[in-house]
Amino acid sequence: AGFATRVWGWTYTHRLPRAGRPTEYVARERQRLLEMLGVPITRPRTSVSVTPEERNAGRALLEMHGIIHGEVVVGLVLSSAEQAREWPPDHFATLANALAAERMRPVALETPGDEAKVLRAMARAPAIVRVAVPGLREFLGALTACDVLVSGNTGPAHMATAVGVARATICGPEPPAAWAPADDPSVIALRATWATALGRVTSDDPRYSTITSEVPPGAVLDAVRRLVDGERARAGR
Repeated sequence: AGFATRVWGWTYTHRLPRAGRPTEYVARERQRLLEMLGVPITRPRTSVSVTPEERNAGRALLEMHGIIHGEVVVGLVLSSAEQAREWPPDHFATLANALAAERMRPVALETPGDEAKVLRAMARAPAIVRVAVPGLREFLGALTACDVLVSGNTGPAHMATAVGVARATICGPEPPAAWAPADDPSVIALRATWATALGRVTSDDPRYSTITSEVPPGAVLDAVRRLVDGERARAGR
């Protein structure tokens, strides 16, 4: 089973058209391939196992950087695999200052290659706590110590959903519907107003590289507030 694409579509006995179909969450789209083969499916949910030891290590890592247990921690990931998916460091700085003013702790989870962007944001927002996480498992442990993750539409955003951490995801060329489960209240996907109703924006569009920058920090702050309130309500606090 596979997609009815021009190059490899002929190799499949069961083909799922992509053209002309509405955009849907990628996990649900892949389930449709299984349905074509008669495989029973359930609600599409991703998951990644993080051991208790890794969770404890993540919490200890943040505590080493002055994060007190019980504080609302907002993780920030500044990089993505593609520049067009990245939210500007200056926007992250503005958001971090606003979070600090509301007694939330902005924590930059610095993965390899992020240093210049994190330092640029910190120059405008000293409240940012810089935490280096050079390895995947270290990142996952630190991620579980966060209440919310803010990032572009990149791998760490989907890791957050897989480990049960709420996320505010700033979407660029890719439509939010493809990368955010619509029925999950712990996920808020944001996109430039003009692009909201569009599918994928291709690189020949002159606005391609500015889509994420058009999402204002105030909108992301509001999303973080809603996610924190939602998590508190679900926890009965």
